[in-house]
Amino acid sequence: MKLKKILAIVSATVLMATMSLPVFAEATPGENSQSTAIELIGITQNPEMDVAKAENKMKDLTGYLQDTQVTVSAEMMTAAMSFFDRMEEDGQGNIHKMDASTDKVALSYRCENGDSMTVNSVSLDEESGKIVLDATAAVSEYGYAVTVDLPADTRVTTYKITMEGDNAQKIDATVPVKSYIDKDNTTHKYVTFWVPHFTTYVLTSFSNDTAAETTTTTTSSTTVSSGDAIQYYTCKACGYHNWTATEEGYRCDNCGYIESQKQLAGYGNVKGVYSPKTGTENPIKATGSDMNLTVLVVVALAVAAACGMGVASKKSRKSE
Repeated sequence: MKLKKILAIVSATVLMATMSLPVFAEATPGENSQSTAIELIGITQNPEMDVAKAENKMKDLTGYLQDTQVTVSAEMMTAAMSFFDRMEEDGQGNIHKMDASTDKVALSYRCENGDSMTVNSVSLDEESGKIVLDATAAVSEYGYAVTVDLPADTRVTTYKITMEGDNAQKIDATVPVKSYIDKDNTTHKYVTFWVPHFTTYVLTSFSNDTAAETTTTTTSSTTVSSGDAIQYYTCKACGYHNWTATEEGYRCDNCGYIESQKQLAGYGNVKGVYSPKTGTENPIKATGSDMNLTVLVVVALAVAAACGMGVASKKSRKSE
């Protein structure tokens, strides 16, 4: 009788411990946004892009970021810009481009058909490169990709974006200044950034070109060389090759893409050193589970105790 009580207590302990296990921890809005962005980048980089899948992921990403507590990461900014660029390149009819220029600033935007935005004010300080955009628009399922033309002699190479005013949220991303040469051999420079919703956006210089601008058309993660001495590692997300070591990996200074699998310390334009992770990740964490180690130990001990009591009971009966 005593043995049955002990087994009952052990069983109850095991049951309570098991019920307290968070088998699959619920992802936060920020985690959902980040994973969606990474998936969208992969979809848009596929030569045979699944348009419907890309559209759904873009809608998910924009929806998550209506929560202003979620930080807009570099990957999210890159994913959204990749979506608009790819949709335009492929001639998808549900994206349209609208001019919203003022007397002083040339500005345009891309969005889903039927959506539009109203520019309340926009300014561009040609000396510092600072851009301030105040606009309003209805919530769009894709957000808006805004492009501002810059002076051809601007020294700004990368912009940092911040939000101000109502509905402002943190943006941990930078966007590169791009350029093209028209048929008259005239160089044009511009910056494009994505907005999930509207408030006041401020773009300030994040990095400046102190020498002649270097242009690259490489968009894959391959190395490019300059002369015989220096080799660069090109970002597969944006085509640039300036990197900074962080705790997560080497971060592209232009778009924020993280390279965590390859050692870049030997390449040019790389600041700091990051040691790529080795080995395999805990399979429980890899599937999103967040097990409590203490509870697992309790369960293991309880099961072991139950097994031990069962063996002892058998021996006791045999000895009798």
